[in-house]
Amino acid sequence: METFRVTIPEDKKAFFLQFLELIGATFKKENTSSIVAEEQTEYLSKTQQEILENRLSDDNAVFLDAREEQNKLKEKYGL
Repeated sequence: METFRVTIPEDKKAFFLQFLELIGATFKKENTSSIVAEEQTEYLSKTQQEILENRLSDDNAVFLDAREEQNKLKEKYGL
């Protein structure tokens, strides 16, 4: 027996469930939001997570505006 983990578009869900029943497959529906959260936490190391947590406590006044900085780079380097 093989186990697969698939993501199905919402508009194809009914068809996919019918297909699984037709072939006699057993399946378990998982909440995708928890899967995404698990994947994101596994993607970052503990050190990276700590750095991000510390940045959340920083004063917003010290941050640069991304769009403004991107425009400056475009002007300077022709990106």
